[in-house]
Amino acid sequence: MGKAWEDQYRYIQELEQMKDRIWADAQRVGKSWEEQKTHIENQQRHIETQQRSITDLEQTRTLLATEKEQLVIERDALRTELEQRLPERLWRFVRRMGSRVRARLTLSEAKD
Repeated sequence: MGKAWEDQYRYIQELEQMKDRIWADAQRVGKSWEEQKTHIENQQRHIETQQRSITDLEQTRTLLATEKEQLVIERDALRTELEQRLPERLWRFVRRMGSRVRARLTLSEAKD
């Protein structure tokens, strides 16, 4: 009966070692699962933040486009008012001088 008992004891030890290996593997898988879950949650938060930033930028772009349109309308209205008030000859002079100033500014900016 001693041999049978030793065989059973060895078999039980092997089963316990196998159980310990399986438990250790399960622990590693569980830890890895939690790490991946945390990483995915962090990525989701980052994506949500980026989406909010995109929405904010789109709203700002729309607002700026509207403001630009309004400024163009106001500029055109002022130009029309100036044209009506200034004699034609003086108006041509102002436009010509404005073109020269813009050309000089462009040249000076290009040098920088």
